[in-house]
Amino acid sequence: KNAKIAGVVKSMEFSRTDLQWLDAKFGKNFLDRIVTYPPQLSKVVADKVIEKVYHQLFYQSEFIMKKSGKVCVVMKRGIDILKKKAEEFKFKVEKEMVVKQGEEQLMVILFSRNQT
Repeated sequence: KNAKIAGVVKSMEFSRTDLQWLDAKFGKNFLDRIVTYPPQLSKVVADKVIEKVYHQLFYQSEFIMKKSGKVCVVMKRGIDILKKKAEEFKFKVEKEMVVKQGEEQLMVILFSRNQT
């Protein structure tokens, strides 16, 4: 709705895709940006499962993102695991911002490709 109000809906693509199929869907060096709210660490979801999801997120992002690409992630918990996985695939934190959704505090983290 917000993209439509801002007049940018035609320049954006919204989708839900299994992480394992991102490379097949988009191809190498295709995307400029990824914005996601991945599964969060909780009592129900084990650390190892979350670690695997975050690993796959950055593994796929490394392949499908342009060199100037950015990944924006909204998080509640598991931020340290996410940052560790991002670093493994040469993504660095460009910006962090705390936002609120009602009374709930969320962290928005912008990662960019490490151009070294």
